[in-house]
Amino acid sequence: MPKLIKTLRKRQKGLTAVEALFGVIVLTIFGIASMQVFQRWSYETTAEVALKRIINISDVMQRAYIDSITRGTAPNDINAYPQDVASLIAQSWIPNCTPAQELAGQCIHEAKLPWVTTANTDQMMTVTRFADPIDNFPAFRISFSLAGIPSITQRNVIRNRISTLPNYTENAANTVTLTYTRPGSAVALENLVSRDGSNPMTADWDYGGFDLNNVRHINDVNDISFEGVTDRTALTGSVKIGSSRIDTNGGINVPKPTCPTTPITYEPQIQVWTVALSTSNLVYNVKGFAAWEVDQGTSWQVFFRSIAEDTNGNQGYFYEGVVGYATWCDFA
Repeated sequence: MPKLIKTLRKRQKGLTAVEALFGVIVLTIFGIASMQVFQRWSYETTAEVALKRIINISDVMQRAYIDSITRGTAPNDINAYPQDVASLIAQSWIPNCTPAQELAGQCIHEAKLPWVTTANTDQMMTVTRFADPIDNFPAFRISFSLAGIPSITQRNVIRNRISTLPNYTENAANTVTLTYTRPGSAVALENLVSRDGSNPMTADWDYGGFDLNNVRHINDVNDISFEGVTDRTALTGSVKIGSSRIDTNGGINVPKPTCPTTPITYEPQIQVWTVALSTSNLVYNVKGFAAWEVDQGTSWQVFFRSIAEDTNGNQGYFYEGVVGYATWCDFA
């Protein structure tokens, strides 16, 4: 009997060790999974912070433009936009937050992105104004680099989030550029033209070489008319915006809108941009991607392509992604 009891105790001790080992394995797996979930959440949070700061700087630049032309600056004067981030601070459009103040938790520099450069310094947005070659009106670019983000997964999460912004481009060195044109004419005129009748119009409304007739005050009669719906403001108000997933290198077909040809000729226009990358690309280091259109006569063929490399440095093309597009009529 004592021998039997001793044997049972040894077996019980062995089972306890197995159970303990199993418990350690379960806790380890749970810990790894929790760490991955937390890491992904951290990447998504960083991407959201970056997106909001980029949008904030672009909005501030547009508000500065409207304020400038309201105060009398010509809409086609490049000085209607602040020159750079330093000018935004000098003109009090964004607060001047010094590194010491930020370290003390007193403020946040709104032009700083939440990662560092390859030189281990703060990644700042660069704002550059320029004359748009299409109409010689002022425009601006926001640029920065993703190269300082060490984790490929984190870089792809951030890239996938901010690439939803229109006119997003990225070169092989991971430098991102976002191009913005001035606000629409309707917004600008809202700030310049009195609507209460205190300053009656005394002549036709000339906007850039095109007259909007019957807006002057004659014989106590005020009238405004759009004959044939040929005013650019009315036409751009009918912009159609859509998005579609592209799965092959054949792209998708987008029909052109029907535009008036009298008394002024208008032509169909399109703007395309990347909405999201294919999830299959996220296992690779994406080096660059682009969305573009090819004129097919009565329609456009819209294409998407990304270039990525695997962990061995082998590059390949991918044609899966979601693109957005806007179509409208504009002056020929």
